[in-house]
Amino acid sequence: MQSAPATESTSDSRTGAAISAIHGDRRIAERPVFSAYEVGKACIARADIFRTHSIDSIPGDSTIAEVYEMYNHRPALDFLPVIGNHNRIVGYIRRQSLLAALSASTFARELLLRPDRTILELMDRRAVILDAHTRLSDATNILMQRTDDIRFDPFIVSLDGKYFGISTVRRVLDNLNRYFQLDLDHCRDAQMHLIDARMDRVEARTQYEARVIPQHGPGGDFAGVFEINEELALGALFDVCGKGIKAAHMVTALGSSLLAMLDFSAHQPLDFRSFELARRARQINRILCGVTPEDMYATGVLFLIDKRRKLMQLLDFGHGLMWLKRQNRIYRLGEQNTDHYGMLSFYGINPELEPICRTYRLQSGDVLFTCSDGLTEARTHDRS
Repeated sequence: MQSAPATESTSDSRTGAAISAIHGDRRIAERPVFSAYEVGKACIARADIFRTHSIDSIPGDSTIAEVYEMYNHRPALDFLPVIGNHNRIVGYIRRQSLLAALSASTFARELLLRPDRTILELMDRRAVILDAHTRLSDATNILMQRTDDIRFDPFIVSLDGKYFGISTVRRVLDNLNRYFQLDLDHCRDAQMHLIDARMDRVEARTQYEARVIPQHGPGGDFAGVFEINEELALGALFDVCGKGIKAAHMVTALGSSLLAMLDFSAHQPLDFRSFELARRARQINRILCGVTPEDMYATGVLFLIDKRRKLMQLLDFGHGLMWLKRQNRIYRLGEQNTDHYGMLSFYGINPELEPICRTYRLQSGDVLFTCSDGLTEARTHDRS
């Protein structure tokens, strides 16, 4: 909490003359550009306050009677900074605190409205002044540290050491939630575009259904079946730990690396053996370890199907959720949760991961099924 210098000065003891001086000296510049997560984005600019109310602050030598008249003629105005010596903000006065003081006792009104009583006597000196480039999260912490009686009072925003505007706790929280939700929405859209990517350049297609429905926001899962050529198809399902932007980043990195690898492979004459599924999985794992946070990882399965020879290679990265239905029986596949060295085979956390590749022979009519644990999560309020 600190004081910041006011932009303009006035030595007139009469409020009307002070307002005229402020208005005459005003230089209304183009509004600066602030980050979505800075206080300047969540405040009402001083110029906008003046355009609406013909006033944006009051000099400290204004009488209580003058300030009372200002509020009477401006029913929508609730908060005014007080300018003291050396053009600095020394406090603020709210409509409700002024009215409370005037009605505090039988003779309070007569005593306080005398011409020798200035607003300095009633103003609150605990003004919070935050730089316009203060992050909204930091502003929230500072504002919540105020005492209970002023915790939700408006606060003053400064820019380059000068009074720039005012804001409130509600505006800070609303902007914080709004921009965070926009980030989540953009992450979700990007993730769904990535998941929906398909390679449609081949004719011999695998019959499949791959679906991802984020229930609690972006992040979480990546799934898809990709036709590499007339002979090969690749299936992938990964369940990233956590939710939100960090998890969405992990999904994007994983999906982008996988799709880039597939796009490059489409121009090569590959068969079941030369595709080298385990080697490619190791390469993507090393990329993920280098570009994602150290505490992020994914479980999942990666499987390559030879459509003509009816063979499947399966890599299980600590997931264990893949089944084969053959006739009237169901078999669980890929329950190995450790690598050759006995380490947990989670994806994207150990750059030296050596996954174990298993080969299965398929038959006509076989059905493969895999899912994430999100299948059992509670639905959202809209039942999606």
